[in-house]
Amino acid sequence: MTTENESKLTFEQECYLWASSFYLFNTLEEDFFELSEEDQHKHLEENAWEPFEYHDGYTISGYIDDLAAHIIDKHYPEKED
Repeated sequence: MTTENESKLTFEQECYLWASSFYLFNTLEEDFFELSEEDQHKHLEENAWEPFEYHDGYTISGYIDDLAAHIIDKHYPEKED
């Protein structure tokens, strides 16, 4: 839970965190966005789920970005009534 002094994540950042769970062992923490880009990529490489363990951090970030963008743009199947 955030306090008044803490900044709230953007919707895009929330989607990125959600999407990260499809490529990493664990969902990223909110402080991920405080890391430098180099440290972010290193973190992604070190925490990659087994099928992605040999991918570089830049590539993994791209996968996460793509999935997050699909959610942001609402490009997903919807349940029929």
